[in-house]
Amino acid sequence: MATSSWLSDLAGFSAAADQPPTCDVWLFGSALYRGRPPDLDVLIVYQDGSVADALAFRSRLAARGREADWPPFDFVTLSVAEEESVKFAIAEGAERVGHQAPSAS
Repeated sequence: MATSSWLSDLAGFSAAADQPPTCDVWLFGSALYRGRPPDLDVLIVYQDGSVADALAFRSRLAARGREADWPPFDFVTLSVAEEESVKFAIAEGAERVGHQAPSAS
């Protein structure tokens, strides 16, 4: 199934790109149902005060994807507060990738 393949591959990429413990990564969009999607829609949710870590991680992840000839990434980057307000992951049917950051509470 395409979903589990992209999820597990992206989890490996996230770890190799030194995913910060303050960031959660979610996959959404066509990669959840297509074997070779035109792009990889990725949501990065970061804890308050760690936007710089999230942006640096996003750059490392994109570079690894280019090296591996993956479809291009299309990133959405939100703080925990923004995600809790708009509930983007739920609205998009996103699937969590990799480790889970500690709760912001």
